[in-house]
Amino acid sequence: MVCPIPRSGRHGFVMENTAPTPTRLQQIRNWNLSANVNPELRVYSGTKFGTQRISGIIEYTGSFQGWGATPPLFAGNLFTFLGYTAPTSGVPCSAGCAVNMQAVVSEVIINWTWTADERRAFWTINFFNVAAATQNATFPDPCDLTLFCDTNLCGLCPTFKDCFGAAFEFCNIHAAQLTFNANLIEYSNCTTNCIRVRTPGNLDWSLDIMDHNACTIPIINDDYEIILPASTTTNWVLKWGKYTNISNWNVDIETGEIIGKTNRFDMQAVNCCVPATPVLGSILDPGAVQVWPAP
Repeated sequence: MVCPIPRSGRHGFVMENTAPTPTRLQQIRNWNLSANVNPELRVYSGTKFGTQRISGIIEYTGSFQGWGATPPLFAGNLFTFLGYTAPTSGVPCSAGCAVNMQAVVSEVIINWTWTADERRAFWTINFFNVAAATQNATFPDPCDLTLFCDTNLCGLCPTFKDCFGAAFEFCNIHAAQLTFNANLIEYSNCTTNCIRVRTPGNLDWSLDIMDHNACTIPIINDDYEIILPASTTTNWVLKWGKYTNISNWNVDIETGEIIGKTNRFDMQAVNCCVPATPVLGSILDPGAVQVWPAP
């Protein structure tokens, strides 16, 4: 047997491989995939004090990351994941190993930073399988690379509106993390053929904002419309978020470190500022597409 030469991950890419128009995703930083089997254990007189394992339920989990604040998928989306590893020959843009799997997005996480060392946004998509994974040792590399210009976040601050529409800027933010969660429901049965399958549940989201303010700006327990920048002209628009928590409000007298704290906002699906006329919220992505509720 001739062992293959280890390859660099620099050739990797991710495709959203759903027919009829598979798409190579752009601005991808990395991807990973894990497989796990939970065998059932058997110990009885015949095993002579040893442990026997019966074939268990298989599940796959994975993720991929990319630059920017506009991920290509949303929480709960069903898609066909294809992760290419490296060309077999080591020659760029030639055939190599790829993993293919029908999947569902469990979480979409978007991070922003405005510090002196990092002024960037990037996203992470986490997913689970809805069918078994397969490998293709000779998948072609389309080599259709696309360049992009990253958004400079300097001066692009989140904007808040209270539930009556009055706007204000949330100043002095140095980092933020937005998480959309599909709360997947898992199941397995005789038809799933020893595969653990997941299906979308109820949508939720949370937003952690880290600031350098000595006092709070929003009012805790109130509801807000939150506008988060994706570029100089596009935004995430979240209606609404409830201000639910303040943590790590740190005042260090000894070192004089800049005062900071973490502010937590959670999805508020219904605006009840006027109790007699409740209003259903919404989520608009940076393309102004309403991703919740489904149009």
